[in-house]
Amino acid sequence: MSLPNMRLFLFGVAGLGIFRVLNITLCVANTIQPESSAESSQDLSMEPRSQEQSPVPKPPLQLEPLLSQRNPQSKEDPPKAAIMPRTGRIEKRKVAPDPLHQSPLVAKLINKVMIAGKKGLAQKIVYGAFEKIREQGQDPLKTFEQALDNISPKMEVRPRRVGGASYMVPLEVRGTRRQSLAVSWLVAAARSRQPAQIPSADRPKNKPLMVTKLALEITEAAAGSGKAHAKKEEMHRIAEANKAFAHFRW
Repeated sequence: MSLPNMRLFLFGVAGLGIFRVLNITLCVANTIQPESSAESSQDLSMEPRSQEQSPVPKPPLQLEPLLSQRNPQSKEDPPKAAIMPRTGRIEKRKVAPDPLHQSPLVAKLINKVMIAGKKGLAQKIVYGAFEKIREQGQDPLKTFEQALDNISPKMEVRPRRVGGASYMVPLEVRGTRRQSLAVSWLVAAARSRQPAQIPSADRPKNKPLMVTKLALEITEAAAGSGKAHAKKEEMHRIAEANKAFAHFRW
């Protein structure tokens, strides 16, 4: 076969292949089109006629906040005391008295002795210390109140930065902070006692050693001695030494 005839043969074969491909695509398109048209006709037949139905009116836009729609007498609304104000002074919560002596001071002592939320153990320690004081012939509640009166500070020092320098300015301690400092110092002094400092005769059996430590510290504080009383005297001495900077307080 000559070269021109070969070229004509190849062109003919190529044209026949293209024709077959186009024919197949047209057949596929013709088969898909009626199905889609049938589905669209079914959808149109299933849709309701918008001309026959009346339009549904939309509700008006409500701009009132949801809080105004609440019933003030409903139980679901939070009480006014639970809302945190953005301005103003927040009232402090009152400490509930302890179950045995009905004293808020004893309840504060129990809360200060408590560690890791073990309030039952803290109550056993405090009541055990009071029982030891009662065995010595003293009233434990009066002794504890006398101890707090003896170790409550009247003056304290706080740093004030004036002109690039820091000064220790003596300030008067208010009543609530005075009690809080006294209870904190009392418990801290009792915990700082070493076991070697406690006589073997005073050590309790099957009870925490903190019972004896707290009883000794309360007794010494009521008598005007002990580490808690020394802490108060040290703070008063520092305030007396820095009384020249008292005019910096504000």
